[in-house]
Amino acid sequence: MAVSYLKGLCTRYNNLLAKELDKSGDIIAQGIQDESVTTQLRQVLSAERRLKDFAAKLEDSMKEISLILEEKEDKEGEIVKFTKASEIYFKLLDGVTQRLDELKIFEEEIQDKITDTKKTESATDHKVEHLLQLQTQMQEQILQFQQLQLQELQRKSQPSTVSAVKLPKLDLVSYNGDKLKWTEFWDSFEAAVHTNQSLTKIEKLNYLKSKLFGTANSAISGLTLSHAISILKERFGNVQSVVNKHYSDLINLQSASNQTTHLRRRLYDDLERHLRSLDAMHQDVTQDVFISMITSKLPKEVLIQLEIQKGNNERWTVGKLRQFFNTYITAREAAESQSKETHTGPSSEEKQQSKIQSNSNFQPRKHLSAEALMTIKPFGKNSGSGNSMVCRYCDGHHWSDECRKFSTIEDRKQKIKGSCYTCLKPGHVSRDCKFEKACYHCKQKKGHHRSLCPKKIPSQQKEVSHLAEEICEIASSEENVPENSLLSSGDIVLMQTAQTTVSNTEVNETEVVRLLMDSGSQRTYITENLAKRLNLKKKATEEITLVTFGADKPKTLRTQKVSLKIRLKDGVCMLIDAYVVPRIT
Repeated sequence: MAVSYLKGLCTRYNNLLAKELDKSGDIIAQGIQDESVTTQLRQVLSAERRLKDFAAKLEDSMKEISLILEEKEDKEGEIVKFTKASEIYFKLLDGVTQRLDELKIFEEEIQDKITDTKKTESATDHKVEHLLQLQTQMQEQILQFQQLQLQELQRKSQPSTVSAVKLPKLDLVSYNGDKLKWTEFWDSFEAAVHTNQSLTKIEKLNYLKSKLFGTANSAISGLTLSHAISILKERFGNVQSVVNKHYSDLINLQSASNQTTHLRRRLYDDLERHLRSLDAMHQDVTQDVFISMITSKLPKEVLIQLEIQKGNNERWTVGKLRQFFNTYITAREAAESQSKETHTGPSSEEKQQSKIQSNSNFQPRKHLSAEALMTIKPFGKNSGSGNSMVCRYCDGHHWSDECRKFSTIEDRKQKIKGSCYTCLKPGHVSRDCKFEKACYHCKQKKGHHRSLCPKKIPSQQKEVSHLAEEICEIASSEENVPENSLLSSGDIVLMQTAQTTVSNTEVNETEVVRLLMDSGSQRTYITENLAKRLNLKKKATEEITLVTFGADKPKTLRTQKVSLKIRLKDGVCMLIDAYVVPRIT
């Protein structure tokens, strides 16, 4: 590059820098203008940028000239000229550096001014907003006062009437540490207690402790109100934990394999409860994985009905599957209700109750054979009567009471569990059976089938065979027929029962059973048959003392204790201990 061209560039940048110095000096001389501080700030920033740019280009041109002159032979004259010109340029660059410092200081002053202006405007806006709020509140109070006056006038103009209805006292729900019920509990407690300004913190804490039990109560022991609420929200109100709990409970829902409609209704209600909760927590419950999850809980006959409703060319969605499942259950409930209403003959329970009330021509029935914990299971493939020449137990060509493959009452009941023990047919239980024929062996009516007669077939005693002997010793000696000491009566005894689900505490073994509740008993008993089906682990052998009605002295017997889980009415599973006995009634 020629030296003359570079000198021309130096001269040009020198002139531009001189102009920018004059312009920037005028900007600083004007001082800060309140009306146009933003414009001044832009001018200062532009001047700084241009001064830095031109100064850098001038320095680059001077360096290139210096390098070229060093390589030339006859350069003494030009070096002298360039040295004089460089002094002028360096002096100009010093002025640029000084001006940049002045512009930086001026820029900071402008920034401070802008900040102060914004604070002033914000304070003014806040005052205006506060005045508007006060004005709105005054208008609302005036309106409320006018409404109260109008209501008072209307009350005086109408005859006074005293309502005789006394509303029940609302009680807060309690909380036991179930993460799925935290939102329900906290919404109720917050509305009634936590936001109540008339209560002190101590009173609120006392209310909170009175409504907590179990793990929730132990979690806040010795804490103040604020710390207690924080810990409860962190431990039980974590959204992700609640979502995970819903998914886990959905996966572990018990399948509706039983044919009873109310169990399928319970399954539907549980599905809806979890899906609605997940939807409320912004989870996508329309994914196809939920279709597989729901259908895996349904038996084959239900899936067939749902497929018929859906049609061949339609595709399943979660919403459609939920709707059709609900329609199916509602239809079954309506059909069963209508069938009960149109039933003309009295049921076996009504007949029995009528006999008890009339107390005429009634013969006491002894040794009822129904198990206290009677399993409700789907019936098997054999549904024929026990009166045919096909054995109900092994399908052999002989009478059912002559079966040698299933030789004991316990084995036979296990084979046909879920069927009627009176007629051996599936679909109902003994108390609902209409079969009136008496047993061939003991002549007892509606007590049992001839193949299950205790006089004909001996009972099976395996692991706790010694227990039966001890129990028999406690039986009354007034009659030769042995009686179970846990319940001994010559007349029919009506006791409260309930149906629920019990399960193993360690493995996935679940049964739907009928409970027999005795308010006078201090222990819980479970039949040996049910304990085997649940695969319950026996803890230890203990000696228990039984006192029967009318006995002179208590009797001691040895039995084994097991642990199992029982499902309560609210869906919570409770761990209980029970003692294994061969039979209870």
